[in-house]
Amino acid sequence: MIFRYTNLETCHEAMGMVVVIDVIRAFTNAAFAFSRGAKEIYPVSTVEEAMKFKAELPNSLACGEIGGIPPEGFDFGNSPTHTNTLDLN
Repeated sequence: MIFRYTNLETCHEAMGMVVVIDVIRAFTNAAFAFSRGAKEIYPVSTVEEAMKFKAELPNSLACGEIGGIPPEGFDFGNSPTHTNTLDLN
C-alpha cells in the first residue's frame, strides 16, 4: 500500500481511494465541543487569524493543528479525546 499526502493545491491529482482525515477529525471535534457546551465555532484559515480572533473575543479558545500538533498559543488540538473532557458552558 502506498500513501501519498495531498493538499488543496494538489488534491486534483489524487487517484484511487482518498481519505480526508483532518476534516473528519475537525468536525468530530466540533461535535464534541458543542456537546460539552460550546455555543459557537468560528473556522479560520490561518494560525494568525485564530490568534487574532482569540485575542479579540473574551473567553474564546483556539483549537487546531498543523502537522498533527497544536500551534503555540492554541488551547488544544483537533482531538476529540481532549475536547470531550472540557467544560465549555
